[in-house]
Amino acid sequence: MNLEPNFTPARWLTLASVLLTGPSTATTPESQDQIITDRWHVVLIDGSRVGFEHEKVVRRNDRFVTETELKITMRRGSATVPLYQRSTFSETIDGQPLEGTSTLNMGLGAATTTYRFGADWIEKHSAGARKAEQLPPIDGKWLTPQALERHVQDQITQGADRIEARTVDFSLHPIPFDMTMQIVGQKKVEVFGKIVPAIMWDLTQSLMPGLTIREYVDKQGRNIKTTMTLPGNLTCTVLLADEQLAKSKVDPPEIMASTLIHPDRAIKRPRLLKSAIYEIYIVGRQSNNSIKLPRSGFQKVVWGDTNTARVIVDLDESVNPIDDLPAAEHEAHSAMVNHEDKSIQQLVAEAIGDSPDEVHDRVKAQRLREFVHDFVVKKDLSVGFATASDVARTAQGDCTEHAVLLAALLRASGIPSRTASGLIYAEQFLNHTDVFGYHMWTQAWLPGEDDTAGRWVDLDATLKHRDFDAAHITLSVSSLHDSVMANDIMQLAPLVGTLKVKIIESHGGTH
Repeated sequence: MNLEPNFTPARWLTLASVLLTGPSTATTPESQDQIITDRWHVVLIDGSRVGFEHEKVVRRNDRFVTETELKITMRRGSATVPLYQRSTFSETIDGQPLEGTSTLNMGLGAATTTYRFGADWIEKHSAGARKAEQLPPIDGKWLTPQALERHVQDQITQGADRIEARTVDFSLHPIPFDMTMQIVGQKKVEVFGKIVPAIMWDLTQSLMPGLTIREYVDKQGRNIKTTMTLPGNLTCTVLLADEQLAKSKVDPPEIMASTLIHPDRAIKRPRLLKSAIYEIYIVGRQSNNSIKLPRSGFQKVVWGDTNTARVIVDLDESVNPIDDLPAAEHEAHSAMVNHEDKSIQQLVAEAIGDSPDEVHDRVKAQRLREFVHDFVVKKDLSVGFATASDVARTAQGDCTEHAVLLAALLRASGIPSRTASGLIYAEQFLNHTDVFGYHMWTQAWLPGEDDTAGRWVDLDATLKHRDFDAAHITLSVSSLHDSVMANDIMQLAPLVGTLKVKIIESHGGTH
């Protein structure tokens, strides 16, 4: 059997992040490569072809090299968003990790990260970073890609109908996760116009709680079909194909409209809203998920039960939980918030001047927010999720690009920062009126008005005349550090398509 889990967390997150979010391994001449696996798959969203996935495994002298490539196109409103991810992992014949490289391009430019593995160390190279980062070794035993495949094959040979393993997806960060595969039955599946019998496996992973991936495997052990449900109740299907079919013309569906939330009533002049109380609750397919909302910035939360929460947003009263303080990750360079890049440093000087230490942090933050709003001149939905340096280079993007660039500028000026993801009320969006849409903005750690103890302050660089308004609901916060970004995104993903919002009261704007 040649059964390998088809969708790793990184590839699934590449799809999910659109709704919300270097050097390669040294090679020897191609003639020395022994091809072990070479599979092409068509990727469909709600039945529409959006791109392809390619997996190739070669034996190169004394090592196995696993190469994966995902290229898809999504549509948000009238804009198309190209997404590309390529990764290469090199390991010894007996399954010891050597090197992994991942390149991600979500519309503006490619960000590449490389990990090199030693006996008791990992060296990380990120694009734009001043120097390599030394990471501790991965805790406990885990399986490299080809060691994982051998483990799965051995278990199947022994007649197992349930397989458990621990592995790492270095495309996200070298953090181990657990995966479980369970046989759930048999079904006939159409492949290349033929009906073939297949065994159905349900795959779950600890990095993606609540998400079940169903895989259909033929008698040769080939993964011929994979299905899963993405945020917004979009169905993703991956089908075995040849290269010509996999690369055929795409017809991407619009994906954002299905995520919009229609509240029970309208808010007039939402950008003037100073305080509001909302009730949010989970309905539908994933109603067993509990709501875990941050008390942070201007937001307080009171839980009714595991599926219901009352959210109070008040711009005159900030929240400062003693367990929500800035940490090293809120000042660190990461693949997304790459504030050590020269382009970010140049923008800070342009926004604040050559003597940033002489400017108070509150003034810095306000200037930087206004600067980002004016700097991003091409405001559209054609970018998936760009790094701060990419936005600095192109001055293009939507809310995620505004938020990430502002977070990087804040860090570059010495202010801890993170991003907040959640909902924003819009009077009109994508031909819909009076809706909440998924949104991202920035939080900065700033002193109080009398230089009292610090607090997280919300700053939305997409707004023109004000820093923030109470028509925002925070669902999650993230430093966007490589080690936590995947988990932070996964906290939000199960809520997409399942949340409802009631407006209890509002002040500052009018109903």
